[in-house]
Amino acid sequence: MPHSYSMEGFELRLEGPVLEIRTEGERTDGVVHDASPAFDSFFDRHDVRGVIFDLRSADYLFNDRQWEEGAHAFARRCRALPLAIIDRQDQAGRTQRLLELHSGMGGKSESFRSRTTARSWIRQSIDAEPVN
Repeated sequence: MPHSYSMEGFELRLEGPVLEIRTEGERTDGVVHDASPAFDSFFDRHDVRGVIFDLRSADYLFNDRQWEEGAHAFARRCRALPLAIIDRQDQAGRTQRLLELHSGMGGKSESFRSRTTARSWIRQSIDAEPVN
């Protein structure tokens, strides 16, 4: 049975070892912090082995410093896991920075425009990793 959590503009869903995150609407620094405890609890309570983050329906109203800080914290939390980001073309610059941070911490990550492609990549990445 999948585990899930949702609040306005934010959904977490665990399917097997994959944590899928979806955001929508206007996202501000305060709104993102409100969802952080739920995000952390999935890592604490479940065997998460990969993360898919779909931000195509969201508009992040962050300045550059806020984005950098948030991206760094997110990359650090996911650093040991394969990370697939699903974004729009206009989000690609900031997404690339998140991927750079994640890779710099030893993570494996890619960006996609399709959920199907992201899911395929994340499952292949999980299958290629040794089980701890």
